[in-house]
Amino acid sequence: MRIRARIKEWLFGRCPGFAGSFPHYGTRVYFPQGCSSFKLICREGAFEPENVHLLCRLARQGGTFLDVGANLGLMASPVLRRCPQTQVVSFEPSPATLRYLEKTIASSPYRSRWRLVPKALCECEGTVDFFAASEEKGVYDGMVDTGRAGSTRKMAVPSSSLDIEWARLKRPKVCVIKIDVEGAETKVLNGARECLGAQHPPILLEWNRVNLKAYGVDPSTLLTFAVGMNYSVHAIPGLVRISTVSELALHMKMTESFLLWPSSAATSCIVQD
Repeated sequence: MRIRARIKEWLFGRCPGFAGSFPHYGTRVYFPQGCSSFKLICREGAFEPENVHLLCRLARQGGTFLDVGANLGLMASPVLRRCPQTQVVSFEPSPATLRYLEKTIASSPYRSRWRLVPKALCECEGTVDFFAASEEKGVYDGMVDTGRAGSTRKMAVPSSSLDIEWARLKRPKVCVIKIDVEGAETKVLNGARECLGAQHPPILLEWNRVNLKAYGVDPSTLLTFAVGMNYSVHAIPGLVRISTVSELALHMKMTESFLLWPSSAATSCIVQD
């Protein structure tokens, strides 16, 4: 496996004529030289496989998957491949990352079901400050410099809210939402209350203590938001239900991936394969 990983990393990472893109769930994904996500896939064989599997299970009945913080499209590609009835809308504001994602979508066989919105999602429409790292560390770009990517450049990028963009999409049925925005998850959630209240889609999100601290967000905010919007919180993997602040703190030491599950839906539906 190590030999295969090294060959893949050399072929798609450095070999003339091949470097700069690699096949991923039926789509050729374009990426910058030295990209940390590409290296992770080579060395571990997959990118967040537990999350990918869960997203595909939740999206397989059709509808629209809202991919907030799409980066290179590594979560969108598997859903498009495995869920032929599902539409994907990817939100990505990072100028450096966008040019790779745009190329990926344009060349994808699933491009008719894949839409890109080049905006940062928060509570309102306009522009927001954005801190971009070097291209290979674009996965750490965000509205606040979390310090995880080294030096960054401050710029302004277009912003909107999920509710505004959902309305522009003519309020489609949303089967699942993924949010990975390096600490700005509460901004996205607060700007999505209309959509969540109307449809109660499952939400897979990153909840990272370092990122949240940079935004001044207490981790317990997740539980407060979930209760107020009639969701329950579950840790990934295992989908263990989290009910208290101490339980959340414990699981945050082991994972940064959590699922918000609508209280009106049967819990058993989460684990059905």
